[in-house]
Amino acid sequence: YMTYGSSEKLKLYNKVIDNGHFALYKAAMKLVESSDDSVNKTERRYHKFLDAYINHCMEEEAMMMEIRYIYAQQHISSHRLIQEMILSLERPIIHKQLPLKIAAEMMSRVCALHIKDEDAIFVKVLHGVERKTE
Repeated sequence: YMTYGSSEKLKLYNKVIDNGHFALYKAAMKLVESSDDSVNKTERRYHKFLDAYINHCMEEEAMMMEIRYIYAQQHISSHRLIQEMILSLERPIIHKQLPLKIAAEMMSRVCALHIKDEDAIFVKVLHGVERKTE
């Protein structure tokens, strides 16, 4: 599913950030594909998605700290809220209490809003800082 995650409109033209978003998209697609698989396989794929999310946030947050991004704390709070949402879906996803397509669509929409809003602002600031240091 992840229609929002695959949209070219969400590309921010920052290699690290776009690669992180693409890794999330790939992990989400694998998770959705596991809808007919065993609980163990679904659980492994859920955790790969969660790991991809956490790794992406860590990379992005390190970049924020490096440039002393003024909205870092707000952005990091958003990351934690999204992570809480992902964690709250663990049991329903793994135990097939919620169709994977619905769970993926929920996560996708929240991530897309975050990318279009907070990530886009961060990348604009980041690109401005990069231009100043060249």
